Amino acid sequence: MSLIEKLTPEQEALIPVYREKWRAIALSTERIDREKAAEAVKATYVLIGMEEPEIVFYDSPNAALITTLSKLSQELGSDWDSGSALWGELCIYELPPANVCNDLEDELYKQIDREPLFSTEL
Repeated sequence: MSLIEKLTPEQEALIPVYREKWRAIALSTERIDREKAAEAVKATYVLIGMEEPEIVFYDSPNAALITTLSKLSQELGSDWDSGSALWGELCIYELPPANVCNDLEDELYKQIDREPLFSTEL
């Protein structure tokens, strides 16, 4: 196999075309084809000889976080108090807007029907 040392004029002329193509793909906000994505993940697991995972899609990162923390709280049961440390760790890395963790915590407690264990307000 030989290395390319110089692009042809035709290849150089195509650079802006490909740059724009991949920029559009990277910045796309179109929904993914969930079935196609799940098939690709499952095929990859089969290829590497591992058991197919359960594939779950969420409408937003917020929905994924709330669902995951809600399941975690159910698994911890009476040990949920130790989950407050986890929540605190998550909120240390909070990015603007400033009330993201408070909003997520409020939504989480609505879903698990419990009173907040602590306040993230300063």
